[in-house]
Amino acid sequence: MNRILSLFETGKVKRILGAAIALILFASMLVFERQGGIKHLLLGFTLSAGCGLLINLKKFPLIPSLLVLAAYMIYAPYKLLIRMELPVNDLSSLQKESLWLGLVMVYLLYIICFLFTQRIGSAVACGNVILLLITVSEYYLVTLRGKAFSFYDLSVFTDYNRGEASILPSRELCYSVVWFAFFILLAAKLDISPQAIKEKFASYLERPVHIIASIAGVLLNASFFFVLLFTPFLENHGFNDLQRMETPLSSVHGLLLYPFVEYRSEQGEGAKGKTDWLDYRGICHALGITETGDVGTNSLEAFLYNYRRGHRVFEADIQITSDGVYVLRHDWDMDLGQGNAFGWTEEDKKIPTMQKFMEAPILEKYTPLTLADWFGLMKKYPDVWFVTDSKYSGTVSEDFKLFVDTAKECGCEDVLSRVIVQLYYPVMYEAVNSVYPFENYILTIYYMGYPEDTTDFYELLERDNLKGLTMPKAQSEKKLPEVNASSDFKLYLHTVDDATEASELFKYAYGLYTDSLTEKDLEKAASTR
Repeated sequence: MNRILSLFETGKVKRILGAAIALILFASMLVFERQGGIKHLLLGFTLSAGCGLLINLKKFPLIPSLLVLAAYMIYAPYKLLIRMELPVNDLSSLQKESLWLGLVMVYLLYIICFLFTQRIGSAVACGNVILLLITVSEYYLVTLRGKAFSFYDLSVFTDYNRGEASILPSRELCYSVVWFAFFILLAAKLDISPQAIKEKFASYLERPVHIIASIAGVLLNASFFFVLLFTPFLENHGFNDLQRMETPLSSVHGLLLYPFVEYRSEQGEGAKGKTDWLDYRGICHALGITETGDVGTNSLEAFLYNYRRGHRVFEADIQITSDGVYVLRHDWDMDLGQGNAFGWTEEDKKIPTMQKFMEAPILEKYTPLTLADWFGLMKKYPDVWFVTDSKYSGTVSEDFKLFVDTAKECGCEDVLSRVIVQLYYPVMYEAVNSVYPFENYILTIYYMGYPEDTTDFYELLERDNLKGLTMPKAQSEKKLPEVNASSDFKLYLHTVDDATEASELFKYAYGLYTDSLTEKDLEKAASTR
């Protein structure tokens, strides 16, 4: 009995602390574990009591520490990885590759922590604390806004749908916290420090061994994360499968892998070897469909989602606010969930100021964009092209002067080389070109129709910087063979969201405007014509 008691600390404070933590952990199980069954409740009680005992337990000697560590490394990382996923996902959709790759990341996290602590037990405990923090933060991020944290989503803590989800933890989250607490405390009791090894083995060369171990740890981690970030490894193993994009990536690839999958997605699904907008078959209409299925939003979320899906040529609608600022919006007739914020009534729909427009989320969940914001995104994503769908408040030259001035004022004049000006009638070309020498134009005929006298029409299409002609698919049925036979420019049709229809239209057209088809979908359809 005395020998057993000698394993425990004698301090009164530790006994009180251990009992308090055990009670708090078990209380959380009682509150949130009502549907978990007697098995989970008993195991939760055992783990909670174990945490209290571990707080009072002395550090293990070196040899027992090594034995516990061996068993720990076989069981604990896998168990904790599973506990990370369960509070958010049911694991049924996780790819098998995600589990083993996530497990490798857990071990590498322990190595990173060892580089700083130089103590194995402390490194494992610190690594588990980090995993616990990730688990809790991801649970609330996914619960409150339906999306996990990524490299390109640094505003996640404020950008969520307030009021639509409970902030109370789930039973799985509480259960996971108990598991993490137990393994964190157990790892902290392992005494495998250089000093303990030196005391046990006098010939142990402390400094050389730890220098070599640290260098090996750095190289191992660096090589692994280089593979994730800068090679096609994730794509080649199905982690960027576009068929899975409708499901939140965290529930497909695992929470630990989510930032890396997002990063690789942001690097481009279809951009390899393509340097010009004519290298692409698709023009993403109104910045494309959102992840939740809304179209015509011209929103930040729509752009980011469709960029990940492979689009690089985006069409967006431009309107001007009452205080003279260009914003991305189709017109001022549709409400788009912003009408109340604008102060609209059925009789009076005043054009809002830029501030009112930006303060009112589109459909109450999407981020509006000014033209300056969009130019900033083009600067950040240098492979993005912009097809204008401009609406006019004055003359063409006045409006395009404001367009160009907006780019200059926000320090983005260089992106104008990737702007494709959409012309609505032939005489518009000279008006726009007198303001700024744009390098790319595309002529659309959905305003003017197909002209009876085609002299000016084809003369304009012979200009070097007018690269394409676009028309509605319905309007073009009788004219497609004629236009296609007599042109050197590229013919585009709009708007097409069915892959089978796209395959048929590619018999005549070079490219298509689309809301929902991906660039890969369109390339496949074009290849089967």
